[in-house]
Order: sequence, then structure tokens, then C-alpha cells
Amino acid sequence: MTTKTYYGKLDCFSANSSIESISNEYYRSFCDFMSYLTQSNVASLVAWNSGSGAVSASFNQRGYWDQNNAYGLGAHSVWKFPSSSTRPFDWYLYTQTVTGSAAINQAFNQPISGYTDATNFNNSFRGILMQAAVYFSGATSLNPWRGTGVSDGNDTAGNPRWSATGSNQILYVLPRSNDFGGTSPMPAQKSNGIALGGLLSTSMTKLRFHFIFDGDALVVLTNEIGSTNAGNYNITYVGPFELRTNLSGTGIGNGSHGFIMNTNTAATPAANTFAFATTFGDTAGSTTTANGGIAVPVGGTAANQPGSSSRGAVLDTIGTSIFSVTMQPNFYTNQFDEFPITVGGNETSFQGTLGNLNQGLIRMTIGTQTHDVTGDNSRAIFGGSTVVAAGNGKVSVPWTGSLAPGISASRTGSNFTWTKDYG
Repeated sequence: MTTKTYYGKLDCFSANSSIESISNEYYRSFCDFMSYLTQSNVASLVAWNSGSGAVSASFNQRGYWDQNNAYGLGAHSVWKFPSSSTRPFDWYLYTQTVTGSAAINQAFNQPISGYTDATNFNNSFRGILMQAAVYFSGATSLNPWRGTGVSDGNDTAGNPRWSATGSNQILYVLPRSNDFGGTSPMPAQKSNGIALGGLLSTSMTKLRFHFIFDGDALVVLTNEIGSTNAGNYNITYVGPFELRTNLSGTGIGNGSHGFIMNTNTAATPAANTFAFATTFGDTAGSTTTANGGIAVPVGGTAANQPGSSSRGAVLDTIGTSIFSVTMQPNFYTNQFDEFPITVGGNETSFQGTLGNLNQGLIRMTIGTQTHDVTGDNSRAIFGGSTVVAAGNGKVSVPWTGSLAPGISASRTGSNFTWTKDYG
């Protein structure tokens, strides 16, 4: 492990009888966190649209639904995560609020589709639609966004939304369905997106959520308290992941990272938090369990090689004989063990172990309970199920502050920056 600086908007809590208001608060809080990262020089705003029906105002003047200058329908923002001391490439994230029963394909968002429905993102759900992109030539990062930006909240998407403009360049757009082999017209338009932090059901009345960034990758955790999923967290991991040692130097930008997007695309969280041993990143862009995909340049640059197209992938952790409730807490340490989450390619002909999700940012535990914390509040536990049992593993993520999660009653949560080697 290495010492890294971590950033979090922790323990945000929204409560409202209107799912539209909660979805607005979720997106507004996400934008506030991204502004916090921008002020910390680890992100920057590339483009944004304030949404249909929104009054004119600057990005930092935007308020929540019950304040001045609220976002309108279909508001979107595009963010750049510049290269860091541990990562020699930039990456880009598109996010779009999904509120109201209106289609997600407002004129300024076209072409755009969501995996659950080509035009409406399924009217039964709300949340944030996302895409991620990486574009580089050798060790040089390039900007693949083909929409306008930044133009005071009136930016529009391009067609294609993302594209390469020269030879000897590699472009990945996740989810997987946007790249070579995806279902038409997604590869040409680069238009498909999936949910950031999972889908939000229209029956929800309370939402607790957290955003955590380790300088490289982003983890988003959402818990629908006011639904049948109370206490159960959905999770998204999007961004770089650590390549195994013998692949170091062959990753994106000639570095030691691949790129990954993984999210549970169903409204009900996975009991094991991550859907292990399950392929994610389908070419049709319609799978409603786990979706996303991986991008690694290992293996070549021809159109049918992973060097120029994202692929389906799989996550897993240590074998069941050790990853077991009966083995926890560890008798010899009197602590709950934390296990790495392994990333593998799992699309036909492109199969094999590649590395791990960033281990300081996220690991697996079992036998723990959601909202547990270490004695010094330096790590916290979140899971897809409140049950402590086999098959109900939970994640350990960086945490800070004086309080454990699950306590705040503020929709803004709290912003934190801290530096630590998680060992």
C-alpha cells in the first residue's frame, strides 16, 4: 500500500415524500462534492447543462430543489480527473440527473440512452446516469468529449458523444456496450449509460449516501432507507484499478492501472454487495444485475483487441474456506480480516486475472455489520444486506470524522480530506 490523500462527502441524508426531490438532492450533493474535488485540484468541470426549465445562474450558484437556481430536468455535467502521482492518465465522467417521468434524451443530451430503456431510463426509477471515458496516445492523455463546454450551463452533447480524432490513439467508453462489438447504435454514438450508485426506486422516501475518492477512483454508496431495501447499500466503483505487478508499465498511459466501471444496475442491492463470479459489461447494454466493464491496453491495439475496446469483466475475492463467517474475527489478530477484490477479464478470448480494485479504497469483509467502524473511525463497513451470514460479504472503505456513518440528518453531509496509508 501507499500513502494517499482521500476525499469524502460522507453521510448525506435526504428525506422527502417526493422521489423527484430526493433525486435532485442526490445530484446536487454529487455536484457539490465534485466542486470540492475541483477546489482540491483533483478534478475539473469540462461541460454542464443546468437542465430544462432552470433559470440562468452559474454552476456554483446552483441550489437544491427548494432553493434558488435549482437544476432542471436532464441536467448534466462532465468532469475530468487529471493524472496524479500514482496514475499517468486523465479520465472523464459524464453524469446526468434523472428526475421526473420525462425522457432522459432532452435535446441537449442527445444522443443518450439508459440501459433499462432506450429513451426513458425506465420511468419507475430515478438517480444519476453515468458514462466514463479514457483517451490516450502512448503516455499522452487527450480529451474525448465531443460536446460543447464550458458555456454557462448551456452545453450540449455531441454525436458521437465521445470520439478519437487521430491514428495511434486509444479510446475507451464505459459501459462496455459503447465500444467495439456493442449493440448498434451505441458504439457509433457512444451513447449508453448506467446508474451511478444504483437505481433509486420511485417508492423511496429516504436516502443515505456517501462519495469517496482516493485521488484515482470513485466509490459511491447509496442506501434506500425508505424502502424494502432499508439498511442495504448499492455500490459503484468507477475509475482506475491496480494491475498485478507483472503487468505494471503496460497499463493505460504506460502505467500500472487499468480502468473499470462496476455498478449494480438493479434497484435491489446484491446481498454480497458485489456480484462476485458474475460477468459484467454486456455488449447489449441491457443486463440488469451487474454492468460496466473494464479497459486495459494489454494485448494489442487492433480493433478486436482490448487495447482499443473495453471488455466484459468479473470480480471475485479469496476462496470460501477463508472468506467465511466462521473464520471471523480472526482468532490470531482479534480483528475482522479485509480481503482484496480481484479484477479479471471475462469476455470470450479475453480472460484472465488482471489485478485488484484499489486496496486502500475498498476491500471485502465478512461477519461485519453495516455502519461498523474501526476504533479510530479510519474505516467503515457497508453492505448489500444487513444479515451476517455466508454470501453476505460487505465492503470496508476509508472513513474519517468524529462520528460513525448512519447518524447524520443533513442532505449535504460533510466534506473531508485526509491522508493515510491503509496498509
